[in-house]
Amino acid sequence: YVQDALSQDSVATIKLGSAYQIGDTILQAAEDYTLTEEDCKRFAIDGGTYSIALMDGEGKLVAGEIYLDSSSGDDANSGLTASKAVKTLSKAIELFDSQYAQKIMVCAAYTLLSGESDLLDRMGGGRRNLPLVRYDGSSDVSSSFTETLLTISQGDVTITNVTLDGRKEKVTASGSLLDIDGSTTTVTLGDGATVCNNKKTLQGFGSGVHIGDGTFKMIGGTVTGNEGRLGYGLGVYINTNATFEMSGGKISGNSENNSTGGGVYDRGTFIMSGGEISGNKVGSGGGVYITNAAAKGFFTMTGGKIINNTAKDYGGGVCGSGTFTMENGEITGNTAFSGNGVYIMGNGNFTHTGGTVQED
Repeated sequence: YVQDALSQDSVATIKLGSAYQIGDTILQAAEDYTLTEEDCKRFAIDGGTYSIALMDGEGKLVAGEIYLDSSSGDDANSGLTASKAVKTLSKAIELFDSQYAQKIMVCAAYTLLSGESDLLDRMGGGRRNLPLVRYDGSSDVSSSFTETLLTISQGDVTITNVTLDGRKEKVTASGSLLDIDGSTTTVTLGDGATVCNNKKTLQGFGSGVHIGDGTFKMIGGTVTGNEGRLGYGLGVYINTNATFEMSGGKISGNSENNSTGGGVYDRGTFIMSGGEISGNKVGSGGGVYITNAAAKGFFTMTGGKIINNTAKDYGGGVCGSGTFTMENGEITGNTAFSGNGVYIMGNGNFTHTGGTVQED
């Protein structure tokens, strides 16, 4: 019981026994005191898969993590350890919500099923942020998971209040966090969505988001903190038949000195009408790199900001050999060895009819 307000950083460890069940209240305040989230944080848990709920400060016993494994999981499992993982995202989210879990650990590559297109739109209704986190072998299955975290290949899918986390401090991956790969597929990233912390191996395409085919729309959210040695498009990679439309949100803080296209690497069609690409650091094309591949590589900028990006070699803001048309927007504060704002090479073309471009 909590009698008075707790002033210390930590006050007790609660050791859980087999009699406890998820949903039990194990921390309770006296009648004249209201339990707070900060109070709950001061109690450690000795019990493996459980933790005190920190979101609502109610002191209920909840699942720390739910495990998802599309390869060897079973929806009849508890989902509380990697060896007892569930198989479908719909079941994992059901357990995440009902047991007030802190995250879903993804143990194998997951492709969104046809009946799951609405699962990732979590705005409204008081739904908590849903973290989908790359498994790092920290549970009872030792091997980490390195492939693409989430693939969407059909339908229209909106992602809000969801975090895709590559756990780069623990895992070096071979795959992206989000792969869009369907000619009629449209994926929209909105408010509260974050694609972050992925670290890809040699010559990776799209550490954060890989658009193989179809359309990716960014109206909000953030793509940040992604890396990839000798990679192309640390934030977003656009393949030749793919389209990226950015009207909001932010692509920032993606970095690796020997990569190309810190924010966006464009081999297809990129239309930017809003949002911000900032603080990315690579070899060439700090903000955006456009390449003329298969007569593609079109970048049209009608709004938004490409600011404060860094390229070790060429094009702090925009670089490449594709076609860049700027009608409005802002490209300022970028730095590079050559071409702080815009650097066009080879057969590339830059048409500037409006907007602000920094003096090099």
